Parts: sequence; structure tokens; C-alpha cells
Amino acid sequence: MPFIVPMIRQAEQGKLLLICSTVLKAEVFKVNGANPDNQIALIRDFFENEFFQFEAVHDWISDRAAEPRRDFGLGAMDAIHIATAVFTRTPILLTRDGETAKRKKVLPLDGRIHHRDPSGPALRIVTPAAYDQMRMKAENPLMNQAEQP
Repeated sequence: MPFIVPMIRQAEQGKLLLICSTVLKAEVFKVNGANPDNQIALIRDFFENEFFQFEAVHDWISDRAAEPRRDFGLGAMDAIHIATAVFTRTPILLTRDGETAKRKKVLPLDGRIHHRDPSGPALRIVTPAAYDQMRMKAENPLMNQAEQP
């Protein structure tokens, strides 16, 4: 995924903190193109970087994860990731929804789920590609201006 590389570079420079549920470590189980014998060590080493902050699935997150499962028919893992973002007040949740033939389940919830403070902004849910576009527009204000005739 080419859109992940700029995010990792930002994180390495201390400009971005990646907050993840600990279940992500169970979901990531292979590295395309890597020797199968080395994949577990590669993944473990990658997650050991200081720009990752992992949040364990505790009672509050488990309880909160039940809501999107019931209300939107999400699977347990997607619901846990959303509840983790809500608990940590993470502004943007990245999802790989739509990258395969699977139907989009999480993307339609963009802006529909609120953080622990209901008066605050809603959780943004976007793909890495959409996040990269948002980042590029923020870094390059001229990209936001409409062309003049």
C-alpha cells in the first residue's frame, strides 16, 4: 500500500502518532513478498516502533464495541477498532474497506459516530488513500483553490 509509506515517514519524524487496538497485532499476519519464516519477526519489529500506541481491549471498549455491532451489523474486529478510536479520541480511523471485493462496512459510518464527548467532532473514517489526499491538501494550500478562468 503506497499510501502507508508517507504516514510512516510522518510518524518517524514525530509528526504522527498511530493509535491502534491491540487486536491489530493479531490481524496482521503476513508481509507480502517477505520470506514466510521471517514474517512474524518482521511484523513484531514493525509494531515495536515508538510511533505506535496500542490500547488494550478493556471493559469500556468491549462494552462500546457492542453498539456498532448491533446498530450497523459490524464484525467484532471492526467494532473494536471503532470503539478504540472513540475511547482514545482518535480523530481519524483508517480502514482498508473497499480494497477488495468485500462490501464496505465501516466507511459509510464516517461522521456518524461520536467520541466520548458527544459535543465534540464525529469520528472520521477514511481509507489510507483518502487520508493521503487530505494530508497533501493541508500541506499544499494551493491545491485547495479552485482554478481561476
